[in-house]
This record gives sequence, structure tokens and C-alpha cells, in this order.
Amino acid sequence: YRHPKETLEFFEVGPGKTVAEIWPGWYTDILAPYLAKNGGTYHAIIVPDSLSERRAERNQAFRDKYSDTEIFGTVQYGGFFKDSGPIAEPESLDIVLSFRNVHNWMGRGFADQAFAEFYAALKPGGILGIVEHRLPESSVQDPQGSTGYVQESYMKDMAKRAGFEFVESS
Repeated sequence: YRHPKETLEFFEVGPGKTVAEIWPGWYTDILAPYLAKNGGTYHAIIVPDSLSERRAERNQAFRDKYSDTEIFGTVQYGGFFKDSGPIAEPESLDIVLSFRNVHNWMGRGFADQAFAEFYAALKPGGILGIVEHRLPESSVQDPQGSTGYVQESYMKDMAKRAGFEFVESS
């Protein structure tokens, strides 16, 4: 029901690409093996271990799950949270993907930081692919994203402030 093939094709995920997934989850099982088999590189941008002992344990379980290099390739890791620093080397990624996270960054007060860091990590012409639950434009946008829904125009504005140019939505 998530239409992963169509979603990843829309974001131009393809052979040889260097793709980062912010706060990875369900899509990791598709992205990491696909990129490994097709000459690409998968970057899992996780919440830093230093946030809590529980987070460090969850991250280790994630690393263990995706440690089989024959299936998943050599997964690259980066960290992302408020004031955690760059997610990757500047201009090193072809694509940055995020699935249903924008409202979380809004609620924690670092959505603008997120978009700026993603822009810095992308190569010129790189793609930021965002999937988020859409709040109707006729509704009032809570700047904290507390409903879990975000207006498309609100996301576009945050991205534009970071330097992005809107290309297309689906």
C-alpha cells in the first residue's frame, strides 16, 4: 500500500546512487539491498547514540540487523538530531529521503536545521524526497506539527528557505 517501487522511482533512486535515509525504517529493507546490488551506497542517518542508552541499544540492534554485507552492502552511518552536526560530508549525497518525519522535526524545533543540513549534504542537483501526511491547505498549520500532518506549502517553504528548488510532487 506504500507503493515503494513507484515512490523510489519518483525520487529517482537508481543504480550507482548514493542515498541517505533520515531516521531509517521500513524502506531500509528495500533501499539497502537494491543499492548494494546496483552499485549504489546506502546511508542510514540515525538518531545519535549519545541521546540515551535506550537509543544506543536500538541503534545497535539496527546495525546488527543490517550487518550482512552480502545482502545490504556496507551501510554507511550518520547522525541527525537537533544540533548533532552534518549528516554527511558536504555535497556527497545524490538523494536524501525522509518518510513521515517532518512533523517530528517541527515539534522538536529543528525543522529549519533539518532542511539546511540536507541541502548541504546533497550534491548540486541532488534530490530531497519527502513523504509526509498532508494537512489540507484549508486547515490551520500548527508550527509544532502536533497532529502529524503538514501542509505541502509549509514544507515547500521550509525547503525553499534552505535553498531547495521545488520540482514536483505526487
